[in-house]
Amino acid sequence: MREGKTRYVILGLLSERPMSGYMVKKLVDARFRFFWSESYGQLYPELKALLREGLVEIDDDAALRPEEPVPTPSTAGRRDRIAYRIAPAGREALRRWLDRPAERESVRFEILLKMYFAGQGDRKALQASLREFEAHYATERATLDRYQEELERIPDERGDHRDVLRVIDFGQKSYDAYLAWCRGTFAEWEGR
Repeated sequence: MREGKTRYVILGLLSERPMSGYMVKKLVDARFRFFWSESYGQLYPELKALLREGLVEIDDDAALRPEEPVPTPSTAGRRDRIAYRIAPAGREALRRWLDRPAERESVRFEILLKMYFAGQGDRKALQASLREFEAHYATERATLDRYQEELERIPDERGDHRDVLRVIDFGQKSYDAYLAWCRGTFAEWEGR
């Protein structure tokens, strides 16, 4: 059996309801973007592998749902219209993965790499990069606040809102730390 995290993202989302690969990608981008990313180039081959392994099934009864956009001519294709559902073996694979310890995370921030080597470059370019970094995470922080407010208004039918809110809280606190670091860095530069 192949190992990769993309499969568990797919299985987890399909455990909520049947959906197309297109919708899986849209949900990854909307819900997880502050801590996870997947490309179409990762999702569609993994969906095929999961189908071959019997972990997902094609759901012939599921049509595009109202919240799922109709594919445009540039994105339309057979695969955009296929809805998948998690198979019993997929639920078991998801459970086994959830029971394993999480792997050590890797972090990559280009802004920190540039900061480390700042003495070799143009300070104004670095300041512009830091302003962009700050603006991006301020926007993302506001998005998480909206997600939190929206989730708190929705009835918790699956009983998982507390866990999702903890994930949102992690993102909020992480972004708060990034923004505080930006403010501290700008203050230190002004003090030089």
